[in-house]
Amino acid sequence: MQNVISLSHFKNKECTLMDKLKRARESSGVSVNEIAKKLGMAPAAYRRYERGEVYPKINICRDICKIIGKTIGEVFDED
Repeated sequence: MQNVISLSHFKNKECTLMDKLKRARESSGVSVNEIAKKLGMAPAAYRRYERGEVYPKINICRDICKIIGKTIGEVFDED
């Protein structure tokens, strides 16, 4: 069973990715309200992405990156 990844490991990895999304947005100076408006969603819905409650599809990730002026690689690549 060495090929099994624990669910807690996966969840921690996903949360790290969402933390990266939040840090990238904050470093670009874009507010939650501004990015949510440009994405056509409520700020509360966008915050769920950054908290890792909902995972955005790749096209939403691409749109977020365009709004904050970064590439997907710059936001989500490993440190």
